[in-house]
Amino acid sequence: MKELTQGRVLNFKMLVWILMGLDLIALFALTLAQLNVVFLTQLLVMSAGYLILKGLLFRDIMSILDSVIGVYILFVVLFHFSSFFYYIALGWFLYKLLFTFIQ
Repeated sequence: MKELTQGRVLNFKMLVWILMGLDLIALFALTLAQLNVVFLTQLLVMSAGYLILKGLLFRDIMSILDSVIGVYILFVVLFHFSSFFYYIALGWFLYKLLFTFIQ
């Protein structure tokens, strides 16, 4: 029975790392768009969809905040603007990354 519980914990940790990797890809695409280096429209739309879908599936406060960032990414794609909200999103993703490493 103990091995079964350890397997579930391992699977959960792997899921956390996969989701964090996808969050970092979204942050990378948003950063490139913010700095006007390159505008990766398809990657931004997929990242926004991923973040919004994650918020709808998990429905906890952290995932809902991810959904808000996903909506912001959609606004960036549609209207090609940048705002101070990018720095809030950057702080949010770095906060989640820090706590993923601590966990």
